[in-house]
Amino acid sequence: MFLLLLLLGTVRSAPLDEFQTFVNNEEVAFNDEAYIKYIVPSGYSPHKSQKQSKVELLDFANKDNEHYEILKKHILAGSIKNGLTFNIYDDNMREASIALFRLLQYSEKEQISKIKEWALENINHDIIDYAWRLVSLYRTDVMKEQEPPYVSKPNYFINSEAIYKALKLKISNGKFDSQTASVQQFYRSDDVITINANYSGWNLLNEDCNDKLDYFREDIGLNSYYYGVHLQYPFWMNNDELTGIDPKYAEQYYYIHKQLMARYSLEKEHPDYNNSQFESKCYEDFIPYLVHDNGLNFAVRSTIKKENSEEYARLKSVDIAIRECIARGFIYMENSTRVTLTDENFVDLLSKLIRVNLESVSMAKIIRSLYGYGGKGYFKNALVCSGTFSNASSTNYAARSHVLVYNSNYARLLYGLLKLIGTI
Repeated sequence: MFLLLLLLGTVRSAPLDEFQTFVNNEEVAFNDEAYIKYIVPSGYSPHKSQKQSKVELLDFANKDNEHYEILKKHILAGSIKNGLTFNIYDDNMREASIALFRLLQYSEKEQISKIKEWALENINHDIIDYAWRLVSLYRTDVMKEQEPPYVSKPNYFINSEAIYKALKLKISNGKFDSQTASVQQFYRSDDVITINANYSGWNLLNEDCNDKLDYFREDIGLNSYYYGVHLQYPFWMNNDELTGIDPKYAEQYYYIHKQLMARYSLEKEHPDYNNSQFESKCYEDFIPYLVHDNGLNFAVRSTIKKENSEEYARLKSVDIAIRECIARGFIYMENSTRVTLTDENFVDLLSKLIRVNLESVSMAKIIRSLYGYGGKGYFKNALVCSGTFSNASSTNYAARSHVLVYNSNYARLLYGLLKLIGTI
């Protein structure tokens, strides 16, 4: 019996040459490769083994490399897995993003593709996208063509309501009835389906607090532009490095925010906004209709209780300290040497003073917590009202507390700048 089963098994697995000759004669024929496709997964041939190359981190970084150690640590800890929601304010993801960016920034051109191949198999794809966009700005020999952020991440710019409608239309192969289209506000023009999208909170009834500036704050083009500003001047990158890349970066940083604040103030002059008396009556909660890739909603920003917020008190203290420096017209170096603010240097020094005090990692997390989550975010350490920064010659300065003069033109300008950071 055993010999019989063995014989049958041999016949089924290895047809004789005579059988192959018979079936391929005259009208009886079959294709060997086509026959194999029914029993062997597509892309694999039983006649030849496919060699798969696996790129290792050590192929382009040695064990003594600090960026290698950082990435290895976070990979082993599982804190940068693909599928996790990317947040640049998260310490683990920020460290990994910077480490990957540094690897790409300082590696040979021939190694860049290997690094990206390894990263795609081992770490969060949003971290890769962030680091890749950065390196495209800080290297001249890498690919510049990239999808704009509103294409690669439409759910970060377009309300989930519109995305859900698009998904339903995709599932139904673009078929819909006229009544549904009329109610849900989408229509077909030739072969293109257009979906009307609303701003966040459009269906919430709030007669006392009716903000008329959603069209400006949720503008896709404006937010894409500001995302580019964030990439060009990362909050975690120090002034020395940015100055080395572009000696005039501080002036550009200053005027970018000044122009944004001027446009924001102009929009507030609209009669509908003034008639709503929004700022004098209430501070409206922000309920975004945006979603993360995993389907969860963006965090709701509840009304900020300034009088009970330790975070707001720290931010206000930094605000006052910087405005005092501007009001008195000079700042002190760490060695107590006084530096006078002049027409030639005040933009450069002011921008760097703002960045080191408000865009350090700790303060950036406070601002994000306060204006992004209503003060329900990160725990903060002891108050640090003065910070040091470096200019092109690495001279350190600090903001010290003095009597505040509120009628200073520079103070009024800075107040608008600080207000923008928490608004846009």
